[in-house]
Parts: sequence; structure tokens; C-alpha cells
Amino acid sequence: ANVQALVESKSDRAAPVLASVSSMAIWGTYHFYHALTLAALYEQADEEQRREFMGRLADVLEKLKFWADNCPENFANRAALVGAEIARIENRILDAERLYEKAIVSARENGFVHNEAVAYEVAADFYRQRGFEKFARTYLTEAAACYARWGADGKVQQLKRQYPWLVQYSQPDAATLVKHLDAVSIAKAQQAISSNIEIDKLLSQVMRIVIENAGAPSGFLLLERDGVWQIAVQGGIGTEEAEKPLLSNIDESNLVAPNVVHFVARTKASVVLDDAASQGEFTNDPHVRREKTRSLLCAPLLSLGRLVGILYLENNLTVQAFTPERTRILEMLLSQTAISLENARIYEALRNSEEKYRRIVDTASEGIWVLGDDFITTSVNARAAEILGYSAEEMIGRPVTDFMSKEDALDHLRRMDNRHMGLSEGYERRLRRKDGQALWTLVSAKPIFDDEHHFKGTFAMFTDITERKHAEEEIRRLNQDLEQRVAERTAQLEAANKELEAFAYSVSHDLRAPLRHVDGFLDLLHKRTATILDEQSQHYMDTILGATKRMGTLIDDLLSFSRMGRYEMSKMQVDLAELVQEVIRELEPETQGRDIHWRVTGLPKVSGDRALLRLVLVNLLSNAVKFTRPRQPAEIEIGCALGEETETVVFVRDNGVGFDMNYVDNLFGVFRRLHRADEFEGTGIGLANVRRIISRHGGKTWAEGQVNQGATFYFSLPRLIEGV
Repeated sequence: ANVQALVESKSDRAAPVLASVSSMAIWGTYHFYHALTLAALYEQADEEQRREFMGRLADVLEKLKFWADNCPENFANRAALVGAEIARIENRILDAERLYEKAIVSARENGFVHNEAVAYEVAADFYRQRGFEKFARTYLTEAAACYARWGADGKVQQLKRQYPWLVQYSQPDAATLVKHLDAVSIAKAQQAISSNIEIDKLLSQVMRIVIENAGAPSGFLLLERDGVWQIAVQGGIGTEEAEKPLLSNIDESNLVAPNVVHFVARTKASVVLDDAASQGEFTNDPHVRREKTRSLLCAPLLSLGRLVGILYLENNLTVQAFTPERTRILEMLLSQTAISLENARIYEALRNSEEKYRRIVDTASEGIWVLGDDFITTSVNARAAEILGYSAEEMIGRPVTDFMSKEDALDHLRRMDNRHMGLSEGYERRLRRKDGQALWTLVSAKPIFDDEHHFKGTFAMFTDITERKHAEEEIRRLNQDLEQRVAERTAQLEAANKELEAFAYSVSHDLRAPLRHVDGFLDLLHKRTATILDEQSQHYMDTILGATKRMGTLIDDLLSFSRMGRYEMSKMQVDLAELVQEVIRELEPETQGRDIHWRVTGLPKVSGDRALLRLVLVNLLSNAVKFTRPRQPAEIEIGCALGEETETVVFVRDNGVGFDMNYVDNLFGVFRRLHRADEFEGTGIGLANVRRIISRHGGKTWAEGQVNQGATFYFSLPRLIEGV
């Protein structure tokens, strides 16, 4: 009843007004979050409510899938996340994992950083409920990073209060930033920057891209005018558009540290301060003292070595926000910004003066190409002619398609239609040099209209990116080669596994059969000669019999160890207290006649393979019995120890002969023994089997001991979550 009331008081309150917004984006947003709310409350609901919730979830998923079919960019991530939650409820684990990942990838690729954050957070809860704490922490870390990038500081703080170990993720770290801003993302950002050749729009777009990816709540782009550095534009997390401040002179604005800016302007070198208020040479800057500035980055925008602007970023939430990885990414973006800023100034000069345009265009670092309304070349600069291997005179008067292959020319004609419609765009274009060689270029094209808005042609700038394209092709080739090598290695491993299985069969059959004959006939011979052989011969006979039995045990242990990696686990709820008592009863023949005090306390139920966990306990308790043989009485305790919240730690403690902690690393290795065989029997495989079994359950093994003071062996298992 409480669950139903909660749903009705929140989500259903919006139902009466939904019809009035059915054609707006909020319509889809309502259904998306309503579905996530139902899925989150499902476990708390009674049977009748659960049936109702599942019906509603199915209806919402159907809507989202329909919208995703028509607009996957906006709705594929939402449909995948709701589908994942339904799969979780229906216990379709693999489907849920696949759909969570699909939601995350779709949200990231289409720029929905808030949906990406929600998907990571929901997926983290899914993995935590299944006992995969490492997965859960990884996904929750990503969620916090995405919320921080989105500017949802309140949500980040809420997560940090709920999960104190998240405190270092108030901003996305460098590894997360690099992961989400890979080479392709950088290229897209550079292309977006290069597509703008109007200064105001360019500066606004650069500020937005930098703020989104730099981990800075606020930032400024500075330009020099008449010898005075001024704030051209400022931006911050949560603002849609960058804006120009009322006071733009840096010495009057109180928005930036003037000493830092002047230093960068003078040296053309970047300044990165991890804690500006307490470290470095700018601690006395008036702005730094007043604002108690923490992380600060001030970087020059250089074009062919010439200073064209300065980027200034601050993060007063944390120190060391601008890591070397972030700085390198910003340098790549600022390099394109400097070029685009130069180009934007060139375009501005073009509109003011044809003579001035020609003088500046010929010194531009990018190729410039001007087409008439019929797409015939009317002008090129020296750089454009140089890139294509022509003289400017050879290019003027020719259609732009003369410098392309046939397939590229068809796509170019389609893009020319965009120019007629007044659309500017940036794209990659393959061109053909005079010597016949193909080269790749990054093009930024803008239509030209007269004062009456009649189409007059196209103004385009382009950069040679052939080396970058060759590098991308080489990366693709290397990836294909790597995939092939992985496939070959996989095949080799499969063949090796088959050989191992064949060897195991050989050991089982071909070695054990003759060994049984040796053991059997030795036993017969021993009986027949018991009264004939002298004492020395009888000792030899006993030695051979003992060695035969040890060899049989060793073969059995080796077979068990080799099969352990291929054994298919069958997890269930296991009562450890019951299992321990069962193993103790099994050991009674070995303990008969001995004074052993067993103490079994506080053992819980766990999730695992009962047969394998039984083997773990058999090994550990057998060792405890064996190594307490000199003690009278022997003390053996089995119980639980303190561990992480998500794990159960079990220990087996004895007062036996113990071991030297200098050799603790040898305990769980194959054939590693710390005692002589004539002191204590064994093959050195039992503890290796224990470690392998516990590792397969997602746990750990370790031990503590002192010589002649006893030993304690520990193993951990993921904690059983009630109802899962």
C-alpha cells in the first residue's frame, strides 16, 4: 500500500496534464523516469502491485521502442535502460548486462551525459545486488564522473554521502576523461570548432566544448585589443551559451588572476597550478588571495608560434584538477581553436576589404577556396594551390569537382545543395593532386550571400589531414591483425585444453591401473613373507607400500587440480555450519583416539557450489587435524572474522605446529610444502586447490601463523543477499 501511494503521489500526479504536452520532449522524459521509478519500487511491492507494475513497464517499453525506431539518437538509450530493468526483474541476467551496456554506449555517443549517468548508477546497483562489488564501484565511479560533467553537483554530493569512497570523484578523473574523449571525439570537437568562421559564434562554441571536457566549473577566453588583454567570452557548467562579461578588461574585472595572464602572454607558456592559493609563484596575486583559488590553468592559443588568445580555467572545488592528461587534450583542442580563430579573423577581414582579404588570405596556414554560384573556382590562396600541387592560375575558372574522383564529386554536389539553403558545415573530403595522388582534407564551408540574400557562392577553408587518415587506417589494420592473433591464440588454447583432457584421462587410466597392480601384489607379497623376511627387508617392503599409496594420492590430487578450472559450478545457498559438521563427521576415522576440542561458531549461509566448498573445508580441516597431531589436547576453531560489508570471511584456527610467516607466500602454491614428508604426509596440492576454488567464487585466501604457536587460514566469499 505504501508503495502504491508513493507511485500515485509522485509519477501519477502528472498524468492529468500529459495530454497537453504529448508532442513535446517532456512527454518521453515523463514515461522514461516513470518506468525507472516503477522498476526501482518493484521489489517493495506486493504480488498484485507487481503485476500492475509489469504491465505499465511493458507499455512504456513499447512506446520507447517505437520512438527509438524512428529516432534512435534520442530514444535508443532510454529504451535500452528500461529494457535492462525489466530483464533484471525477470532475472534475465545476460540480457540485463547487455542492455545496460547498450544504454550507456548510446547515451554517450549521442551526447546525453545525464542519461549516461543514470544508466551507470542503475547498472551499479544491479551488479551490487549480484555481489559484484568491484563492478558496482566501477560503474558508480563512472556515474559520479558523468553527473559532474553534467554539472549536477548536488547529485555528486549525494552519492559521496552515500558512498564515502567516492569522495575523490567530485570531478571526472583523467582516465575517465580520456576514455570518453578518445581520438574520434577529439576529431569531432576539432571539426565542430573548425566549422565556425564567425568570431562570436566560434568563441562561444570553443568555450562550451572546453567547459564540457576540461573539468572546470568556469572558464574565460581572452583576446588582446589595442595592447590590453580583455575577456572576450566566459562560460561555466550549467550555462547553455557563453557570454561576455560587463567588465572585460582583465585588470578591472576581478574574474581572473591578472599576474598569471600577463605571465602567459609574455612567455607563451602554459601555467598549471595544483593549488594556486598555497603553492607556486602566484600566491600573492590579488585575485588568487581574494578567491582562495585552488586548481588553475592558463594556456596560450598559438598559431604558427603567434599568440592569438589565452584560455583561463579555474576549479575551486578541488586541487590538482588539471592533470597532464587533461592538459594534453586541451592543447589539441586549443591548437584547432587558434587556427579557427585566425580563420575567423580572416573571414571578418574579407567582409570589410577585398584588398585586405587578399593580403591576409595568402598568408593563412589553411587552404582557402572561393567558389561562385555555379561552383566554379573564383579564387584560391597560395596555401590551397600548394596543397594540391597547382598554381593559383591553373585552378581558377575550373569546377571544384575537377579536383575530385567521380564518387567524391557526387557527394560534393549534394553538399552544394546545403550551401544554397544557407547551411555551413564541416566535413572530410578526399581531393586529387595534380600528380594524381589522393589526399584527405578537413573542410569548413560557408555560403556567401549578397545584401539581398541572393546566393553568390561558397567560401571554404581546408587542412591537409592525409597523415592522420593514414594513421587511422594503420590503427584499423593493427586492430584487425590483433583480432586475428587473438582468434589464433584462442584456437591454440582450445587445442591445449583438449590435450590436457587427454592427458588427464591417460593419467587416470594408464598410470592408475598399473599402480593398483603394484599395490595389490605388494600387499599379497607382504602377507606371504611376513614371517620369512628379516626386519630390514620388512622395512623395505613397508617403504615401497607407503610410496605406492603416496603416488596414488598424488595422482588423485593432480587430477582434481587439473579438472578444477573446467568444473562447471552450480551455485546455491549453502549452510556453512551444517557443511562443517558434515566434514567433521567424515574425519572421525582419522581423529579416533585423539583428544580434539572442536569449536564451531557463527557460521552463516553463503552462495556457492556446495561440492567445491565442501572440498575447501575438507582440505583446511584435514590440515588442522594433521598439524595438531603433536598437541594434547588439539584445539581447532571454525568461525567468522570481520571483513568488508560485501563479503563473508571464514577462518580455521588451530594450535598446531604453525609456520614461519617468511614463507607464507609459498603456502597456496602447487607442490609447495613447509614441512618434511617424514614429519607430515601430503602432496602440496590441497591448499592450491583451496585457492583456485575460492578464486572461482570471487573470494580471496590468506593465512597467519607462528612456529609452534598454531596457524589460522582465512577465505572470503561474496556475502549472500537475502532474496537474490
